[in-house]
Amino acid sequence: MKSRILAYFCNYKKPSDISQFERFNLIYGLNGSGKTTLSRFFSDLNEGQADSFPSLKYKIKTDDGDFQQGKPYSRKIRVFNAEYVDANIGQLEGTLNPIYVIGAENKTLAETVKSDEAVLLKMTQKLSEKQTELAKLEKQRGKVFTDIAPKITEAAKGAVTRTYNKRNAENAYNGLVTFQQLKLEDLAEASKTMKQSAMNKLTEFTVPQIRLGQTEKPLFDAIELHVVAVSNILQISATSSAIERLKKNPALAAWVEVGRELHDHSADMKCEYCRQKIPVEREAELAAHFNTSDANLKAKIERAINENRAIYEEVERIRGLSEQVLYPGAVHSWLWSETQHS
Repeated sequence: MKSRILAYFCNYKKPSDISQFERFNLIYGLNGSGKTTLSRFFSDLNEGQADSFPSLKYKIKTDDGDFQQGKPYSRKIRVFNAEYVDANIGQLEGTLNPIYVIGAENKTLAETVKSDEAVLLKMTQKLSEKQTELAKLEKQRGKVFTDIAPKITEAAKGAVTRTYNKRNAENAYNGLVTFQQLKLEDLAEASKTMKQSAMNKLTEFTVPQIRLGQTEKPLFDAIELHVVAVSNILQISATSSAIERLKKNPALAAWVEVGRELHDHSADMKCEYCRQKIPVEREAELAAHFNTSDANLKAKIERAINENRAIYEEVERIRGLSEQVLYPGAVHSWLWSETQHS
């Protein structure tokens, strides 16, 4: 190694009896022999220049080639001298623990860790205190629901039972959307509802079938078809020259119409009541009154009346459930709702 400025090592040559450097090397000597200066030089090789000696010039020969000022050494050199101890460990107090990982930044980190550990200890203690408080509050909360459950049951049923317990009360509380007290009238209404006895579940309504003519249909479908049929009948008008007396007396008109049909099938064409033939003029008047279109219209009306009667009778059989199987107030609420929609 050749060096200028460093007086101790100017034109230094390694003695033949000195061992080669190993991975770890210990340098020792008397005070003032240059140990610190040499250790600083080894540390500066990593940068290729010495901050303490900016004008230093040197040249070293290594297995990796020659290195001189301005060219960092290719291998990392770590120096653990007195300056390193002061910078990274500080003043020794008591027994020194083994050092496994050391560095300039680790001293600051160690101090931060120590500070954080103190904070962590305080926070852990505070957490423990809060957990104790939480456990106490949860116990108090549980007692509140345990005490309120029988009161709710008694208010609802009029007697204390075990069917409604702490868990039921907690679930009811957790299901609340808004935390507001009921008005007295609302509370009274709710209490009235709760005191009702549970009724049997109603079976699903089954739409009955009804036979009209030759076909069988669901009742509601039959009603819709019947409404259409009646509407169509109302649009029909029969052309006839009505006899005023028969028009004003339906019973008499029905008697004459039936008698006329019997007369048409009589062998001697005589009236069985008066044993006389019907005059030609009168026969013409009756034919004009009781014509085919009129008869067809009457037949449709009669059929519609019969179907309407059959539907009505079927509806009467299923007109609804008894109020006894419904909760009090349910019928009135339904009627009120229907009235509002109407």
